[in-house]
Amino acid sequence: PATGPAAVPSQQQAGRRMSRKIGLGMITVAWLMLFLMAGIAIEEWLQQRQNPNRQPDSFVGESGERRVILRANRAHQYLSRAQINGHTVTLLVDTGATDVVLPETLAQRLQLPVGASAYAITANGRVRIQRTTLEEIRLGSIVLRHVKASINPGMADDTPVLLGMSALSAIELRQQNGELHLIQRPES
Repeated sequence: PATGPAAVPSQQQAGRRMSRKIGLGMITVAWLMLFLMAGIAIEEWLQQRQNPNRQPDSFVGESGERRVILRANRAHQYLSRAQINGHTVTLLVDTGATDVVLPETLAQRLQLPVGASAYAITANGRVRIQRTTLEEIRLGSIVLRHVKASINPGMADDTPVLLGMSALSAIELRQQNGELHLIQRPES
């Protein structure tokens, strides 16, 4: 090994090389963090476009009426986060569905009681379903109890729960300017 004045430049060069490697590593990490943050922001933006009601506007009026305002997504559908028996789900408002309809896998996770079998006519044709009752649906400030529902084994697990007329008949619906107002009047 060189000692004395000749060793000083090589030590300085080694120090510069190490500083350069550290600098390049820091720049690489910064770019990776930037791409990660951009990916997260894009995913959030896409989810907001698909379901603009992950936190729906909701309030209780002085007279006790409960109101939830849903905004239509790009497909002009009304999706929202809600809870069924305390579990968070995504609902799709479907006035053409007789019952609330949920996938079999979700019904199993929620440990719903399974009742009688029946047939239903859906957009995909005739399907065998099983009857059940949901103890509670919470959509913002609206709470519905003991709601009739159907378990559809043909629905994909990631399909939103269809909020059909077995639930919607208990509330008032008003649609205007891309918004759906759901109003639950106090019981007299």
